[in-house]
Amino acid sequence: MTSKTQPWEVKRFLELFTADPEFREKAVQSPNNIISRYGIQLVPSEIQDLWQESQSRLFDRRTDTSINYTNWCTKRRQNAYHWLQKLDTDLPSSFRHWRNRQANRYAGQAADGFARRKRLLPFAIELSEGCSIGCQYCGLSAPKLKSVARYERNNNGTIFNSIIQSLKNYIGEAGATGFLYWATDPFDNPDYEKYIQSFNREFGIPPQTTTAAWVKNIDRTRQFIELRETMGGTWDRLSINSLKELHIIMQEFSAIELKDIDLVLQNPESLKTKSCAGRAKDLSINTQLGSIACVSGFLINLSQRNIKLISPCIDFERWPQGYAVYAETELDDPIKQIQEFFEHCEKTIFNESLDIEKILSLREEIYITNHEGQLNLKTQYANIIVKDKIEKEIVSRINGTLSVSEIVSEISKTNEINPGLVLHAANTLYEKGIFEKLPNPPLLQYA
Repeated sequence: MTSKTQPWEVKRFLELFTADPEFREKAVQSPNNIISRYGIQLVPSEIQDLWQESQSRLFDRRTDTSINYTNWCTKRRQNAYHWLQKLDTDLPSSFRHWRNRQANRYAGQAADGFARRKRLLPFAIELSEGCSIGCQYCGLSAPKLKSVARYERNNNGTIFNSIIQSLKNYIGEAGATGFLYWATDPFDNPDYEKYIQSFNREFGIPPQTTTAAWVKNIDRTRQFIELRETMGGTWDRLSINSLKELHIIMQEFSAIELKDIDLVLQNPESLKTKSCAGRAKDLSINTQLGSIACVSGFLINLSQRNIKLISPCIDFERWPQGYAVYAETELDDPIKQIQEFFEHCEKTIFNESLDIEKILSLREEIYITNHEGQLNLKTQYANIIVKDKIEKEIVSRINGTLSVSEIVSEISKTNEINPGLVLHAANTLYEKGIFEKLPNPPLLQYA
């Protein structure tokens, strides 16, 4: 018998179960009463394998309702993956290789690193400076709101459209995965809806939106949700910072109205784990070693008129906001200078292959073990297996004093191997991100 329970009803139940300790307690003690109180249209026992899976492994048989919900979630993710996959095909080769090396580096350094390897996005554009919310858990330690780039002022709309055209020309359709906030809240800009419509016209889908300011103006939030339903794309997110906000959103919006809205359950009572970057480092519970920085690429601020090349990291001593800055410059003439910035990164940073004069050294957290003829390059979160004979020869000679050319020459002479094969093997190791080092702040702007 096919379940008639809609997946968005299951979604609402699980959000409440995750965020509200009273709901969790009542769901166990008297589930039918608690769902009646919240108007959820399901029978809790139909999804018991979902909401009690972390507490018990007794539920071997999955129900039709839970299967339907899982399939619904999978279809939503597949829509997002369609665009994420373009990051492996559309990007300029050198930019793609640089991003891949940074993803491999981060995968060995952070608890969430491996899971996020294919989900690091190519750019973000901030439409204001600072943030009005001041979330306690902000991994980017956003400062207070200072300025807002209104669409019709200071040529902002025209400049924004030129910037996203330049990004599309450089990145391709994969630019649809970019978004319009960072250490900012989208709803701090009264013209945010105008910007996402411009983005939608250029890329064919709107950018994903995450806002904690939804509660300030429920009418605007409702209108925004209605606008988004006309535009397609992936899901948006509303941050929940307190139980009060959780109860407000459950009262104001039905489960079906929020079917394409994920609730980011950040309230202190939530079971959700936070990354220990920025202000979240001061939280005593529910944190893991990682960064919330989800861009490995370009960060542009329309209000401040600047651009940076960034990538996530966990070196909070040097980069306390959880991302390193590799290059940055002011945009006095944004339409011209953004292209110049791309070219600068291509020439001096992205480097698709190793500079033969580079002194090779492994990242500090990597240690090497030898097991059954293979080398294991280990970190707390990753293990890179090296089986190839030439690659093992290279690793064994890395001591922080020899250059690529010196290592290639030594191995090729000792083993009578074509130097080209040795250099190819060195570049294979390079792609794994094992030589990637973070820049040192403060970073001077390029000339």
